[in-house]
Amino acid sequence: MVEHHPELVQNAEFMITEGGTIRAGPTRRIEYYGVGTTEKSPFWLEVTAHGTAGHGSRPTPDNPVHRLVRALYRIASYQTPLVVTPAVERYLRDLSTIEPDPVRRAWLADVRAALKDSAAVRALTGDLTYNALLRNTISITGLTGSDKTNVIPPVATAGLDVRLLPGQDPQAFLADLIRVVGDTAVAIRAPGLTWPATESPTDTELFRAIVAAARERTPNALVTTPPLTGFTDSHYFRQLGIVSYGLSPFPLNQTESRGVHGNDERVSLDDIAFGVHFVYDIVSRVVAR
Repeated sequence: MVEHHPELVQNAEFMITEGGTIRAGPTRRIEYYGVGTTEKSPFWLEVTAHGTAGHGSRPTPDNPVHRLVRALYRIASYQTPLVVTPAVERYLRDLSTIEPDPVRRAWLADVRAALKDSAAVRALTGDLTYNALLRNTISITGLTGSDKTNVIPPVATAGLDVRLLPGQDPQAFLADLIRVVGDTAVAIRAPGLTWPATESPTDTELFRAIVAAARERTPNALVTTPPLTGFTDSHYFRQLGIVSYGLSPFPLNQTESRGVHGNDERVSLDDIAFGVHFVYDIVSRVVAR
C-alpha cells in the first residue's frame, strides 16, 4: 500500500494496530494500559560455513557443521552491551510508580543508575522483556545442514533473529558479530531489509482518547508507552506521516502474555468483550470531536 498506492492512505490521520498491551495482575486487576509508540528494528542474519562434503563415516577436518556450531556457540555466549534509550527510560520510570517493591521501584525509577549495580543488572536482565528492551538481541532460530545422516554437507547455515534498539547502526552491529565469531571461513550476511526505528508522538487527539477511555474503566489508571521488542506495520505508515499506535485491547496476565505466539494461545471471552467496547469508545471519541 505504502509503496504502490500511497494515495489510498496518505490522508489518514491515525492508525491503530498491534503492539500495545494491557497488563493485568493475578486477580485480573488492570495494572496499566500500554500504548505502542515505538519499536525495535529487525536485522535478520544468515550465518554460513563452507567445507568439504563427504561420507559421514569418514570425518573431515573442515566439516562445515562443526565450524558453524563453533561460530554459533560464540554468538550464543555473546552478551550485547546494555543501552538505555529515552523511550525505555520513560517506560520504566512510569512502571516505578506502580511497583510495590521499594528496591525494584528505585531501579525502575532510575535505570541508568541501576545498571551500575550488579544485583540490579542480574534482576533486570533476568526478565525477558526488560532484557530485550535494554540491548540488541540475538536469537538463533534456524539450522540447516545435510538432509542425510550419513552425509557431510558442503554448506551449513543458520538463521539469526536480531532486533536492534532505536539509534543502532546495523553495519556496526554486523562488524561486532563478525569479530565475535572470529572465523573468516564463516560468512554472516543480511539477506533481508532493515529500517530505522520510528516513533509516534503522544500529544494527539487519539492518545488523549485512549487515556480517557482507559480511565473511564480504571480511574487514575497508568497509561504508558512500552516500546515493542518486535515490530509491526507501523513503520510503513509513519513514513507517510500517519500517527500509528499499537493497541492490544485485551487485559492479559503474565501467564496469558507468555502464550502469545505459543501453544494454546488464548484470550477469555470476557476480555474479548472488554476489548471490543474499549476500542469502540476510543474511536467514537475521536470521530465525535
